[in-house]
Amino acid sequence: MNVPLDPIREVPCTIPGCYQSFATDKLMRHHKRDDPTHFYCKRCNVDIEPQTWDAYVEHKVEAMAPWIECRRDRRPEGSPEHIVCEFCGEDFKSLGGRLMHREMVCWLQFSFCIALHG
Repeated sequence: MNVPLDPIREVPCTIPGCYQSFATDKLMRHHKRDDPTHFYCKRCNVDIEPQTWDAYVEHKVEAMAPWIECRRDRRPEGSPEHIVCEFCGEDFKSLGGRLMHREMVCWLQFSFCIALHG
């Protein structure tokens, strides 16, 4: 019995070890974004290397590093490419949303952890 194989399409997935292919670049990017085994940054259009959650969060935090490390009066103009909580990696649409999240959720958890574990 012969098993029909999917034909190889023009656009292969760019994630190492993934052998799927697609008719268009847009379909390939959707695949990388939606596949839970792939770590792909939609905003930067880059594949994360190595393909791990930690590397993905590190990528997002590095993109926001100038806003995290500088005092308010020395921050770069505009808004970071990724607005992200440096504690949990959650994305936000605005710096204000990130600040509210950190005040209500992550900072309390982080402070509690420090209090327990020194």
